[in-house]
Amino acid sequence: MATRCRGTRIHLSLSLSLVVLLLRAASVASADIKAACADTPYPDYCETVLKAGTKGKPADKSALAEIAVCAAAKTTAAATILARTQEKGISQSSWWCMDNCASDIEDAATRLGKKPVNLAQLRSFIERTENDNVVWNCDECREDSASKKEDLISKDGDLEKIMGVVSVLIKRAAGKTKGAAKQ
Repeated sequence: MATRCRGTRIHLSLSLSLVVLLLRAASVASADIKAACADTPYPDYCETVLKAGTKGKPADKSALAEIAVCAAAKTTAAATILARTQEKGISQSSWWCMDNCASDIEDAATRLGKKPVNLAQLRSFIERTENDNVVWNCDECREDSASKKEDLISKDGDLEKIMGVVSVLIKRAAGKTKGAAKQ
């Protein structure tokens, strides 16, 4: 009987040690994510995206950037569909604007959706879009305030947020850190 209790005690001790290690790893992962997101334009949004992608496991700068790229690929694909849908039934001048906005989003969706993820190529793409002053929303293309709604492609919508986050994380992973201010 004494042997059985000692074995149970050892098993319980090992189980508790494992739980403590898992909690510590989750705590470290959370701290890493918080630090990684601190200088992005949307830190809370960044933390939500990265926590969902890491599932509590520690990740380095490149892994965090890749998680953000995967999230951005999904967001840009959905945003492309939305922008193309909104082209229908609008005036010619607004149509041209929305078409250009949708084309920028399609380009991003294509580049972000490529597997395997190539952070160097994506950094080049991000820098080009920043140099070209691409804005990741289509609000200026909507004809009146009634059509300006909060959705994926509106100012401060998910598209703009994820692209701001991706920009900072890709640059950092590639060794080129540059803080970003909320625009």
